[in-house]
Amino acid sequence: MSAQMIATLKTTRQHLHSVVTLLVCVGVGCQILLALIIQPPYSVAIALSGVAHMLMFGSALLLVHREALRIARRITLVSYLTYLTSVCILWQSNYHTHWFMLLGVFIACYLYAGDTTKRLIVPVSAYVAAFVVFELLYTGWVPASLYSMLLSAWPPIHSHVKPFVSFSNALLLLITCTSVAFSVRHLITLRWKQLNALHQQSYGVLRQILPANIHLNDTRSTPETIQCPQAVVMFIDMSGYSTFAAKHSPVQSMQLLHDCFCAFDDEIVQAGAERIKTNGDQYIAAIGLNTKGSTGAPGPSVQANAIALCRAALSIVDAFGQIAHNSGFDSSLRIGIACGSVSAGVIGKLRPHWDIWGVSVIRAARLEQTCPHNQVHICANTAALITLEIAVKNHGKIPLKGLPLTTSYLIRRHIADTQ
Repeated sequence: MSAQMIATLKTTRQHLHSVVTLLVCVGVGCQILLALIIQPPYSVAIALSGVAHMLMFGSALLLVHREALRIARRITLVSYLTYLTSVCILWQSNYHTHWFMLLGVFIACYLYAGDTTKRLIVPVSAYVAAFVVFELLYTGWVPASLYSMLLSAWPPIHSHVKPFVSFSNALLLLITCTSVAFSVRHLITLRWKQLNALHQQSYGVLRQILPANIHLNDTRSTPETIQCPQAVVMFIDMSGYSTFAAKHSPVQSMQLLHDCFCAFDDEIVQAGAERIKTNGDQYIAAIGLNTKGSTGAPGPSVQANAIALCRAALSIVDAFGQIAHNSGFDSSLRIGIACGSVSAGVIGKLRPHWDIWGVSVIRAARLEQTCPHNQVHICANTAALITLEIAVKNHGKIPLKGLPLTTSYLIRRHIADTQ
């Protein structure tokens, strides 16, 4: 469970605890006022018991605001039980006071977290046992000799006030239950909103890692992949980074990579491409992978994608030169671009990662490895697609590891820049 979710649950219990404590204090105050109005012979005892318990509830409320939830919870539940027990004994007859113990059962279930279920058994059992005992005593199913002996010091309440007391307690119970119910409903709604916000945040992070049309399933027996017949792939590598890392601290080395990759990301996003992954100081991107989902509208042509990615490559060379100059990084870039069919998707079960495979990916990697410094090395198919917009230079036939002898080209400049 995340720290944000734990904090949310803790805040929820704090709020509910505060609401319950305030409602109990109001109920105790009403009981004291009722006893003083009726003025039975033991009204002073009821008032003193109420005042003492209100002080205990007040201390519990103070502990809640100081985030001492465990102690506050114990004080609240114990004080609530002892107060109801004393009131039931002092009022002598069934005035529906013991029904508040069932409310205590309901409240206790919300004051305990899910990982403290065993601790919940004790207060719930105490409330249920007390309710059953008083219900049996009031209905006469169990001899009440001891109960009568305890009450012999106090004369009974006059019968004409019994309906008033019973109705007052029933009304108070109704108000309390309604208030607690709406408070719990409000807290549940608030918690669902917070959980939904966390879900949307997690979903957003997942969508940055995986495209929208890839759905993970732990039980899948085949890889989750899509075929992209007209993709354009770009590999970028920095020369001299190992030397820089050996001479500088890890923090400085990571900061340099961070600055460079952020600049690359900006150019890639502007071109409508996607970053596939990074591997050390290597940066891999592609365009035309059909990862936006089926919207029904045709996407850019492979020619438009190739032109956009090549222009982004030129901007990346310029941005890297500025960053390297500011950082004192004596380095250069090598960029290889190839177009063709690739497979894209997620394979395996652990740490799902979006990746691409295919001959075009290998060709782009080999073009980057054989690229002159601060140049953009492209295959013949890519050159044919961009030649109307971007000037290229024949680099001759070069051997690429694992591939046939290949004619390659270097990007020179935008044709429009020379006019």
